[in-house]
Amino acid sequence: MKREEQVRLTKQKLLTAADQLIVKEGYAAVSVERITKLAGVSKGTFYTYFKKKGDLMIALRQHRFAAINDQIPLLVNGDPVEGIRHYLMSYLKVVTDQSTLAMVRSWLRFILDPSNGQIGKFENDRRGIERLLQGLVDHQRLTASTPVATIANLLTVELYGILVAWGVDDQASPEQRLRDYCDVALGSMLAPYLVKKGRPFFIKNNDHQSIKRWNL
Repeated sequence: MKREEQVRLTKQKLLTAADQLIVKEGYAAVSVERITKLAGVSKGTFYTYFKKKGDLMIALRQHRFAAINDQIPLLVNGDPVEGIRHYLMSYLKVVTDQSTLAMVRSWLRFILDPSNGQIGKFENDRRGIERLLQGLVDHQRLTASTPVATIANLLTVELYGILVAWGVDDQASPEQRLRDYCDVALGSMLAPYLVKKGRPFFIKNNDHQSIKRWNL
């Protein structure tokens, strides 16, 4: 086996082991020793790939969200409101599908602690949304005057706020909160920047009400 493949497999073992333990028990309860034991590698091997446990969390987050960012080239060719909605819902689904409420609370404590080196997580998440918005501008789905950075920041704040709200009050699901936000606010936010092409037409929604759409 080539060294590059061995490196990839070993790193994947560590990520998989960490993911299993952290989802089950929370970040704080899981030690490097337990991760390496489950992965079947030595503790020294762990530090070949990661300087500290927090670095593994960063890599794990990147691994989880890679598939979402891979969707961006497809989403930039469609309706901007629906594309951004899909991206935001996919992001939230990754978190909620792999996490219990206790895990999300642990995650929030972790990223809010400056000593964990996770200050850049918000910026990384914001950049993913910004990349989607910029792609929509480049594909002329949004106008060149679209305040890409500002909207990306607002949407990232909304996502984080929904997760914080879930950690404080679990009576409403985070998915429902995000759907409500998209239904009420997302279209209005993007409306001034939508590029409308062709002649308008009408379709019916599930409630048999006429909704105006545009040929894009």
